[in-house]
Amino acid sequence: MEREKEAEFRGVYAEYNVLIYALIVKRVRDHHIAQDISQDTFFKLYMNMDELCTEVIRGWLIVTACNATKDYERKRKREIMLSPREMERLDRNTDSNSFFGDSQKNGDFTEELHQREFIQRIMEEVQEANRNWYDLITLTGCCERSQEEVAEFMGISRNALRSKLNRARNWLRIRYGEEYGKL
Repeated sequence: MEREKEAEFRGVYAEYNVLIYALIVKRVRDHHIAQDISQDTFFKLYMNMDELCTEVIRGWLIVTACNATKDYERKRKREIMLSPREMERLDRNTDSNSFFGDSQKNGDFTEELHQREFIQRIMEEVQEANRNWYDLITLTGCCERSQEEVAEFMGISRNALRSKLNRARNWLRIRYGEEYGKL
């Protein structure tokens, strides 16, 4: 039994390891971190293979990898609020007399940071409000999957997917009003 499971796992790994790694490395932009997250994703698959049917493995891997990547990004943000590149950019744009320097130069930078924090806050609240909406937004937006692929993975029609995404957008508009329009 264990040999069959191992053989099945090796086949799944051979088929999907490049796809999963590519999804992750596109987000984290670091080969070693992408390898770690990919390895964790496939380890989780191995531990849960008995509970999954073959038809859902691809989708399960994509969602698990996307969620693991988001978890990594959340943890990383807590550890380092600004990347070295952003710190360098901030240093270049500030003069010696003021932390903020020329507001003209830093306006785009601070706006970008504000927008990133706002999006993260929204996604955390969407996840708490409706996990289904969070998964749909993550798959269509963050993982850049087509609506057809996501609908097939979720086992719903494309129209049902559009309807759910519409409900999520309406919820966001009502909840965040003016701020949502700026995105």
